Amino acid sequence: MQKYSTFEHLAGRFNPDVQSRLLGNADVAYLSDTPTIGLLAEVYGWDNAVFWLKMQIASLDRYNGSTKECDLAVIGEVALLFARRYARVKLTEFMLFIARFKLGIYGKFYGVFDPISLGEAFKLFLRHREKEIAEIERTRNEPGSTWFIPPRRIYLAELVSGSETPGSRRR
Repeated sequence: MQKYSTFEHLAGRFNPDVQSRLLGNADVAYLSDTPTIGLLAEVYGWDNAVFWLKMQIASLDRYNGSTKECDLAVIGEVALLFARRYARVKLTEFMLFIARFKLGIYGKFYGVFDPISLGEAFKLFLRHREKEIAEIERTRNEPGSTWFIPPRRIYLAELVSGSETPGSRRR
């Protein structure tokens, strides 16, 4: 966490706009040197960890485009529950989940924020995560694998800053 001098710096680097960049980079979301929700809370306080989660979750409401705004108190409570229950989840993993949820990969979003649907979808994401990590590691270890993974810290910094260019990553 030394590379993020303040919570504002960290929140700026891991803002909701980064979610879409992780869609084609699950290996980065899962295996990069990224802080967890718990580490964020330990270093910057639980209030900031909850605030960061609220930013990510609230992006669902903005994405939906509903004229009826969701209850911010409900989002706050959901964010607190996620922070406490899933403290070991990396920030990039949660962002990947939100991006996939927006695409309907983990169920339908019916226009009104539903915290129970979000929780159920996240449990499904966690099951998929374990399978994806196993597949990434298996693929990396295959003899003759052409899998190219740039150094994690450099690549994650490029991904989060948005300087990644199409074709800059080879497999």
